[in-house]
Amino acid sequence: MKEKEKEKEKEEQKEETKQETKQETISKPKREWKIPIKSQKEKEDNDNEKEKEKEKEQKEQKEQKEEIIDLKDIENSIENSLKDNQETISKPKREWKIPIKSQKEKEKEDEKEKEKEKEKEKQDEKEKEKEKEKQIIDSTNSLKDNQEKDNQEKDNQEKDNQEKDNQEKDNKEKDNKIILKSEMPKPQFGSVGKEIELNTNYFTLGILKENVYQYSLKLDPDLKSLAARRMVYETLKKQNFDNVQTVFDGQDLIFSRKQFDNFELKLKLRKTIYTAKVEQTKTLFSSEDHEQLFNIIFNDILKRMKLHQIDRNFFDPKTKTQNKEHRFELWQGYFSSIDEKKTGLKLNLDIIHKVVRTDSVLDYINELSLYNSKFSQKRFYPQSLEERLKYPEIQKKINKALERQIVMTTYNNKTYSVSSVDFNKSPNSEIEIDNKKMTLLEFYSTHYKIPIESKTQPLLQIQQRNRTIPIYLIPELCKMTGLTPQMRKDYKCMSAISQHLFISPAEREQKLVTFIKKMQKTKEIPEYLKNWNMNINPKLEKVPARILSPPEIILNERIKVNGGPNANWTPSMKSTKILSPQKFSKWILIYPHKSQKPISGFISTLMKVAKPMGIFFANPREVLIKKENANEYLKIFKNANIVNQSTDLIVCVLPNNNKFLYDSIKSFLTCQEPVPSQCILSKTISNQKKIYSVCTKIALQVNCKVGGSLWKVNLPIQEPTMFIGIDVCHDTKQKAKSVAGLVSSTTSDCTNFYSNIIIQSKSGEEIIKKLYQFTRKSVKKFEEKNKKKPKHIFVYRDGVGESQVRYVLEEEVAEMKRAFSSFKDYSPKLTVVIVEKRIKTRFWINGENASPGTVVDSVITKQDLFDFYLVPQSVHQGTATPCHFICAYDSSQISADNLQKLTYSLCHLYYNWSGTVRVPAVCQYAHKLSFLVGQSIHSEVDYRLFDKLYYL
Repeated sequence: MKEKEKEKEKEEQKEETKQETKQETISKPKREWKIPIKSQKEKEDNDNEKEKEKEKEQKEQKEQKEEIIDLKDIENSIENSLKDNQETISKPKREWKIPIKSQKEKEKEDEKEKEKEKEKEKQDEKEKEKEKEKQIIDSTNSLKDNQEKDNQEKDNQEKDNQEKDNQEKDNKEKDNKIILKSEMPKPQFGSVGKEIELNTNYFTLGILKENVYQYSLKLDPDLKSLAARRMVYETLKKQNFDNVQTVFDGQDLIFSRKQFDNFELKLKLRKTIYTAKVEQTKTLFSSEDHEQLFNIIFNDILKRMKLHQIDRNFFDPKTKTQNKEHRFELWQGYFSSIDEKKTGLKLNLDIIHKVVRTDSVLDYINELSLYNSKFSQKRFYPQSLEERLKYPEIQKKINKALERQIVMTTYNNKTYSVSSVDFNKSPNSEIEIDNKKMTLLEFYSTHYKIPIESKTQPLLQIQQRNRTIPIYLIPELCKMTGLTPQMRKDYKCMSAISQHLFISPAEREQKLVTFIKKMQKTKEIPEYLKNWNMNINPKLEKVPARILSPPEIILNERIKVNGGPNANWTPSMKSTKILSPQKFSKWILIYPHKSQKPISGFISTLMKVAKPMGIFFANPREVLIKKENANEYLKIFKNANIVNQSTDLIVCVLPNNNKFLYDSIKSFLTCQEPVPSQCILSKTISNQKKIYSVCTKIALQVNCKVGGSLWKVNLPIQEPTMFIGIDVCHDTKQKAKSVAGLVSSTTSDCTNFYSNIIIQSKSGEEIIKKLYQFTRKSVKKFEEKNKKKPKHIFVYRDGVGESQVRYVLEEEVAEMKRAFSSFKDYSPKLTVVIVEKRIKTRFWINGENASPGTVVDSVITKQDLFDFYLVPQSVHQGTATPCHFICAYDSSQISADNLQKLTYSLCHLYYNWSGTVRVPAVCQYAHKLSFLVGQSIHSEVDYRLFDKLYYL
């Protein structure tokens, strides 16, 4: 009997556990729902008594009908209703009937209710602890966890705090949100200055009045070769739309005047069958998206004029001029770009030139292999090129000289950028074409009928972005383009080139107009233009412009000068005390033994010319070195008895312009022993005719390198203002990296500066991270100098194109604003201006260059941007090139007149030249800094030089 009783008890326990698990599943969806209790407010009971009775009767009827329903179904129905009506359950007015439960179930429910209450008490204790620690509790969680009346006041207080936090977050998000084009500063136009009318190298285009249809061309298997893709297009054109006016972009887009159905076609090319799929992707309406189409059409016109395409430009081989003495050819060509401007579509057309050397790449490799230090002390060189190329140091030298160089093939005038030289391959190496292996010798003999003389020469490796397999070129069949370092140093060579490169405004105008007229008379082109309903006005565009008055140059408290029509005040600098002259009580002069003769004359002249300017030079400590190499100079720098932090300046006289020697000196004196330095060539101070001019420039330059100022101008600002310049330069040693130079003014008159660099990878993430730190430090430096923070900050950002404006706004502006918000109660006005120097816009008037201070802000400026062109300099050779300034962000609502005047004034404050420069001074300083680090130093600079213009 006992055993039976035990078994019954076990079965009952099992049943209870089952009921418990079922009850748990019922209560899971919303743990806080409760069964209505009759002890509610009397008013509610009286009001709802009748409704309750009706609901009871209805539910009793339902229960009678549902007696045969399984308990699981009831549980599931309750569970589903709870999921669908969580908010309704918590309202006390509605009553939910639950199937009748056993006493044990009720007890379990009561236990669970107690557990809930305990949990609530624990939660309340946790909340109190959090409140003591001053941590903000999420409002939604606090509402769920605290529904009792006792905690209502706490909930309200937490709500208020949370709302404040959310409001602050919203404000920050508004500040840092992506600034779309429509939210950028609206176009503005200035009115200050003398009004004139200029000629430009722009032509007006007619606009299509009909729709154009865009199609994509997809090939299976894919074809990487652009020449092969064009062959496919020509085949499709003949077979499918020969009578339809179409144009191909050279890659994967086809534009058509008429709409046609999508289609697929199989075709055979080089023994491979391809499936070509043509599908419509877009309709270009008469007033939209025509920039890309018109650029493709115009490029097609240039090809029809038998011009050769090199990179993105077109050249006329018939106009080439040859210079046999210096072994180069000069090809004249044309740059073209069609853009939407404020007054419609405009064609920007300009004359350009390409230097093509007549020597082959193999000739250049041979020349490089001959001049090598390894053989310089031997009586003979290895006779054959093949033998010389076996030496690793020669291979390294050749690779360094040819990396990133542009070469042009002699058989089809195509240009390539060299990735490296492969010394393990030769013309006898095999390649695979159309699943067939052949040597390069066989390929060129079969396809181009060209014999190769040198069978052992290495190959040029070309790694293109759209190809995984590299291209190999034979050096013998390639020409070098551009100028070598030796050619740049050759005065006669550069003079010969400049005769053709510098085109006067009158000659430029004549050549441009002649070209357009020739184009319109070329066979087929007028009909081709007509078929596209496109016309080009043969007259050059004229634009309204204004000439701004130059600011006065303040040399000191008593003397102010004007740069005059040439924007140059060099004559006034020679005998006038400068703004902030410095003293050089302890400076060192290091020179090689061969340069002893001119040293005494150099020292006395330097002291003589510096005195009227207020700059003091004591007698230097002279150090003579016997060997003319980098190690000899570095030994002296490492000697603490000679060079230390009390040294004001180190002047190094160099025997030649050896780059390794210069880089070694600059690297050591900026990174390891930070002392301002000046390098001078021995031949420069040996020229007695120019010694006074040379010493004057050196005195002014080193005065700035140690923190002095030369002059200032009255800037059109009314409040404490800081100016920031940013520019980027590629690192020649670390190819995957670039160097960003950042320079900020520590005074409102832009005469003292704080500088830093950012060495960044291709991703550019470093500049974003460090821009925050740089901005914070710049604000602190400004505050240290002026006892107040700047109220307005201007940023002139160089090194970006129009396509990167959005990136600057999204990332860099956000980081700067985040830096401002890190200071308590600080939110200065911010104006960000993009600086574009590499443009093809030209201005002239009556056959002469535009005057310094000329501003253009209409007709050829961008349609939706606040932008303007400025000519800040006087140009005596060629045609003046303006700078393009785009106001990408502005929280100050600055007027066009003020921004234009300010920008022009800042072009007068670059201390390395007593005249105007093309860009604002902070921008030019940033360029000099990034260039020095990218070309010579390749490393972080010691912080003790950050407040000096050591890079001039």
